[in-house]
Amino acid sequence: MTEQGRAQYGRGEPLGASYRLVDLLGTGATGEVWRAEHTATGEHVAAKLLRAELAADPTVVERFVRERTVLLGLQHPSIVRVRDLVVEGDRLAIVMDLVGGGSARDLLAGAGTLPPRDALTITAETLNALAVAHEQDVTHRDVKPDNVLLAAPWAPGATGDVRVSDFGIASVMADRQRTTTGLLGTPQYMAPESISQGRSGPAADVYGAGVMLYELLAGRTPFAGPGTDFAVAYRHVTSDPPQLDVPASLWSAVSTMLAKDPAARPAAADAAATLRRLARQLADAPALTPTT
Repeated sequence: MTEQGRAQYGRGEPLGASYRLVDLLGTGATGEVWRAEHTATGEHVAAKLLRAELAADPTVVERFVRERTVLLGLQHPSIVRVRDLVVEGDRLAIVMDLVGGGSARDLLAGAGTLPPRDALTITAETLNALAVAHEQDVTHRDVKPDNVLLAAPWAPGATGDVRVSDFGIASVMADRQRTTTGLLGTPQYMAPESISQGRSGPAADVYGAGVMLYELLAGRTPFAGPGTDFAVAYRHVTSDPPQLDVPASLWSAVSTMLAKDPAARPAAADAAATLRRLARQLADAPALTPTT
């Protein structure tokens, strides 16, 4: 490993037998994302390389290999397609389509808040992707704006640009994350049952999408505030989300997705249909002033 904050890998390094690293696109808690080139075709792809200590964990490697067929089989226009999984020495990498329009996190950082139509559309397309995964018994476990990518820079009223990423990372890391931190996911977006009971199923993904919708509308997550990760997480269990100044029909959809009881939340496909209908109804509604 190199110093914290510096790239673990370098430009031009080979990745497996078929790829070469080109440019570092970003770093995160689990590793680095690189633009990579397929050496035979010249096509550019995205490669997420897990940190060396993860690649050295036999449990992570075993799960990585076990999830291969599932991850390669997740095919939907709103899911970032996994091309290949590389297991080579101290390297584990997920090779994916390169998505060039930034993320919903980037969009939120630039805009502060989104008009209801756009927030609803992005969340509905995310839910459509989750519904396909749920049909294949795959849960994401870490739905948040960072993992919702855009095929092109966002234009108001756009549709069809959402690409949900990191199904593979969430699946591969699940057991290790619970063991090392006691939490399975990102505290701001975790469902109450994930926190109190360690359960994370399709309903927890719907809850995470509900938190994201709230954030896209308000500029902050419903339970943001001071304290440790555990303090933030347990607000999901004990507190109600502050109501937003939005039409009653929109607040009803948000609060239903954020229901404490997972059985009270809609399935992903049903929630997507509701949000699409609301996006049409609220096409002219203005964005909220960001809250703090």
